[in-house]
Amino acid sequence: MRKYNSILIVLPVIFYLFITFSYSQDYPVRSGSIIFLEFKCNKCHSIKSQSIECSDTLFKSPSDLSSVGDSLNSEIFKDYLIKKIKLNNKKHPVAFKGKKEDLNILCNWLQNLSSVLY
Repeated sequence: MRKYNSILIVLPVIFYLFITFSYSQDYPVRSGSIIFLEFKCNKCHSIKSQSIECSDTLFKSPSDLSSVGDSLNSEIFKDYLIKKIKLNNKKHPVAFKGKKEDLNILCNWLQNLSSVLY
């Protein structure tokens, strides 16, 4: 009877630890470059400093975003990509359709694209 009671106590504890561990593991954070490519931003833009080329060969002058972080910050990127503000009197042609977390990662990554070498 004692063994049975011990098992009844130990099994739930093991189960709890297993569930807690599996949910609390730090999974790799998606990078800005992965999100950039996943949402096909490279259809209209290139980032030569990151070896990302514009995929649409018919696009006449893709915007190179290699140093876009020199002039814009993360909040401006967010507002522009969700069509909340205009840049150069134009809204972004395509509204970002991903999760808010992905938008934050992408915009922080874009902000860090700079011509300044550290």
